[in-house]
Amino acid sequence: MSGEHDHGHIRTLLRTERTDAPENAADNPLRLQCVTCSEVAALPKINVHPYKTPARLYAEKTGLVVPDHAENAAKRRGRKLEAVVADEVRELRPGWKIEKAREFLRIADDEVRFGGTPDYYFEDEMGRRGILQIKTIAPFVWKKWMEIGGAPAWIVAQVSGEVLLDDAHRGVIGVLVNGDFVFETHVFEVERVVQRERRMIEACKHFWHDNVAAGVSPPMDYARDADLIASMNATYVKGKTIDLSRDNRAHEILDLWDHVTGDLNDAEKAKSALQAELREKIGDADTAIVGARRFTNREVVRHEAAREARETRYRQLRVFPARDE
Repeated sequence: MSGEHDHGHIRTLLRTERTDAPENAADNPLRLQCVTCSEVAALPKINVHPYKTPARLYAEKTGLVVPDHAENAAKRRGRKLEAVVADEVRELRPGWKIEKAREFLRIADDEVRFGGTPDYYFEDEMGRRGILQIKTIAPFVWKKWMEIGGAPAWIVAQVSGEVLLDDAHRGVIGVLVNGDFVFETHVFEVERVVQRERRMIEACKHFWHDNVAAGVSPPMDYARDADLIASMNATYVKGKTIDLSRDNRAHEILDLWDHVTGDLNDAEKAKSALQAELREKIGDADTAIVGARRFTNREVVRHEAAREARETRYRQLRVFPARDE
């Protein structure tokens, strides 16, 4: 069976809706109703996204937390240089017709709910349609790309998803390496792979059915989900105490807490993961009893001296030794 025939077979099972996309993709309400191409690598069945975990994806899609669309320096750089990179690709591929994509593509199937907004469309010298995804990275990131032989898996998944949605012939990544004395654009081809596309579709179905519809969150990644756990447990009930003495894992965590050793950086990472797990266990209580030990996660209020008095509130975790008063 040829690749083209396989792709056509996938398309007969899926139908893509096209709607106008706002200038800022984050303002599109349809994004919350779908797993987007930039998120597909965070699905539990794929889980290769470096910045978003399956648990965070679940929390965002179920409304437990609000997605953070705040612009940072890296996002601003990428937004400002997007058109520049597209022009660079035009110079590298003079036979291509490249145009800005201004639509949101979404699979119109409630079981799948997969969508995204490509950066650009192109038509090559043979009249074949493709997707152009723009990336801007620093030299040290480019070095990592070269060490693994090309774009990382999460970006390949993003482009592959956009190609699937558009039913394009292939995808291309135009990446600008921008830094001190470096301004180079490279083009990576992303061919269509039937198995990859099917895996994404099945992963979407599994997520919406087995996680969202069933109300079952993917497991927390305590080394990466510390901020998520803190935000989901931002409030607490003052004076509430819970007994975790029969929780074997709670005992294990406190024992590990006492024996974290090694390189300072590694020790801090290990303690951060243990803190996240303890925050999840204590929930909205302010005190947890674990046999002869206890730990607390109480609210701290700080007043900042400024022209306008500002108040900062957060919960602070403290672990006490046995029989500590």
